[in-house]
Amino acid sequence: MQPDFDILDSVDVVSNAGNLRKLFDLLSNDIRMAVRFDIEMKGSTLLLSRWNQDPQLHRSFGCGPGFERETCQYTPDDDPILQRSISHHRVVSYRFGGLQCVVQSEVDGYCCGCDVHPDESDLRASSPASPATAAAAHKKRRSDPLPSPSIRKLTGLTRPRSHRPSRSADYTLLDRDDPGDSPAFTPPQPPTTTPTLRIHHTGKRIPASCLVEIKTHNSRSKAKFSTHQAQMYFSRRSQLFSASHENRVFRPGPGLLVRDVTQELAVWERVQQGRLQQLAALLRLVREK
Repeated sequence: MQPDFDILDSVDVVSNAGNLRKLFDLLSNDIRMAVRFDIEMKGSTLLLSRWNQDPQLHRSFGCGPGFERETCQYTPDDDPILQRSISHHRVVSYRFGGLQCVVQSEVDGYCCGCDVHPDESDLRASSPASPATAAAAHKKRRSDPLPSPSIRKLTGLTRPRSHRPSRSADYTLLDRDDPGDSPAFTPPQPPTTTPTLRIHHTGKRIPASCLVEIKTHNSRSKAKFSTHQAQMYFSRRSQLFSASHENRVFRPGPGLLVRDVTQELAVWERVQQGRLQQLAALLRLVREK
């Protein structure tokens, strides 16, 4: 434990991926209802939170939550405490438009393409890999299509992995899954206990390249992957399991598989440079007020 460590000394913005996505939609004039954010300043750190009393917060307009419950499952040897858990979250840090950000997002599940997970010692010893590189390694181990994410639940926090794109004129606004490349940022080790909090250590570390974003869409709708790009971008997810339904009925087919959308997100980032720069400028403006 590091009782003297203060993450706010080295972070500019703390938010979740959903807030960043909503702000991006707002700047893109692609939001259909009023949105409220709670903002707090701790020193020079901007804390951007959702409004927990929002009556729209728990409304669902799609089939996503039910589809996740029916599609994903625990393994028989999972800890009973893990099986009783409600949600699973990931926290990553990266630089966005010159700002050091810490971003939280909920994880739907993971699909490794194999039934053997690496030992934690292997994860600590291995060098960071980009989602595309790690996904290619999984494809080599198993070449047959993946029908669905086979396991849903994972430990509450996974280790960020580094993805640093080539330095081109535009493709430099944001480094994906940056574990803190600024010299002042050193993530603390997770504590084992506090006077008011009990931490139950269970599960295994899951590589970032295995984490899956699960999305459903109406087969008659034209908006499919495009509606998920911003959410996946800000949460640093590169694996997508997208399922279509007709009148809320899902049917098996060759399109039901986990696919790597790293290259599609890279193209999206280049196309959206203007909006992303506006978002970074907005965060800086709010932080400086």
